[in-house]
Amino acid sequence: MALGTVSYINVMLETFGGVLSLVLAVCLLVVRRPESRLHLLAVAAFACGGCAQLADAVAWLVEGNPDPVIGAVMRVAVFLSFAFDFAQLAVLAQYIATYLMQRDRRVPPFMAWLGWGAAAVMMGLMVLNAFVPVFYTFDASNVYLEGGLWAVLSEGVMVVFLAVGVACIVRSRKSLESYALAVLSTSLGVMLAAYAAQLFAGGIMLTYLAVTLATVLLYLGVQMEQAHAFQEQRLALERSRTDLMVSQIQPHFLYNVLTVIHDLVDVDAHEAQKAIREFSAYLRANMDALAQAEPVPFAQELDHVRTYVALEQRRFGDRLRWNEDVRTTAFSVPALTVQPLVENAVRHGVTKLKGGGTVRLSARATPDGFEVSVADDGPGFDADAPQADDGRSHVGLASVRERIDRMCGGTLDVRSAPGSGTTVTVRVPKDARGPCGGSPAAGPVGSERADG
Repeated sequence: MALGTVSYINVMLETFGGVLSLVLAVCLLVVRRPESRLHLLAVAAFACGGCAQLADAVAWLVEGNPDPVIGAVMRVAVFLSFAFDFAQLAVLAQYIATYLMQRDRRVPPFMAWLGWGAAAVMMGLMVLNAFVPVFYTFDASNVYLEGGLWAVLSEGVMVVFLAVGVACIVRSRKSLESYALAVLSTSLGVMLAAYAAQLFAGGIMLTYLAVTLATVLLYLGVQMEQAHAFQEQRLALERSRTDLMVSQIQPHFLYNVLTVIHDLVDVDAHEAQKAIREFSAYLRANMDALAQAEPVPFAQELDHVRTYVALEQRRFGDRLRWNEDVRTTAFSVPALTVQPLVENAVRHGVTKLKGGGTVRLSARATPDGFEVSVADDGPGFDADAPQADDGRSHVGLASVRERIDRMCGGTLDVRSAPGSGTTVTVRVPKDARGPCGGSPAAGPVGSERADG
């Protein structure tokens, strides 16, 4: 049968809103942030809202057709429309409650409980109505007939949810960023306004239009949240690079190197010049690291490590023995990743022993990625015990761990025991985030080197 004007408008509005909501849900899934609970809740809210609107559009399309098969389709469509609608209510309640609780500890979780409880009760009543049609029914012409009690229950639950949501947002307004406060308030305000205007809409489903608009606003809010988080991560990485560079140019190290060069001038001018070139290369690499927003080839980091070791060997002589086992350089790492590990091994490992010791650097390919290890045969420590701030946990090590994770998706592990030395291992997966998992320059493969 032909659709009336109101039915046609409702079908168009709900089809548009449903398709838009599902498209946005797919877009969020493509972003792939499974670690974010809010992200998954937003996907579920958009998916439920889209399914609810499409199911209701089907109900409007087939309403009034007395065919028994069409009648069954009508009943299923109405049931699914209500079911997804209430499911969306529960998910949105959980989303808002989770978002607010992450930013304001005073927010109780009752809003989420209210949403899930109301959804469970309403779905239970729908199941009951399928056997005992006391809330809504269908006449012989397959026309939907709603009782007054069902209208009060369904609309009342939604209005209470929105009112509680507004109250929670008002209470936590000082803990929210301005954009988040605007998005949440506007989304709930639009839905409240639509429910009030529904009384004068002449049968046009303004509530679903409001859900569509609120969905778009929440989607924009999620995107703004992700952009804000990305900006925070970028700033944190910049701060960590700056802190690491500063930590690498410490006054005592500069003093020691300059003292070595000073002593060499009168003894061996050629070696003094060589030491100055090494020191210049060391400082240049540290300064260049500030401008490195992307990982650098491991071969470049290895050159910086060798320059550092050469400077320290001029100071400690035979007390510092250096050994390399580099099987591959066909990957990348964040700048100033390996050198701080070697420095820790020198400063807090072998040079703590009267007779000195050996620092060993190894790099190899594994089935899953690449592995770099820095080991020393120094005094070691209890890696499982709480560590005092003895230098091993200074900004260098913390920054390496953070940047390996954020830039490469890799890990940093520390193994040590008293009297057994220390080994720090960096692992970079081949499917790493960013360009860490491979490099076009293979570099020396299978090379071994020992100094001292």
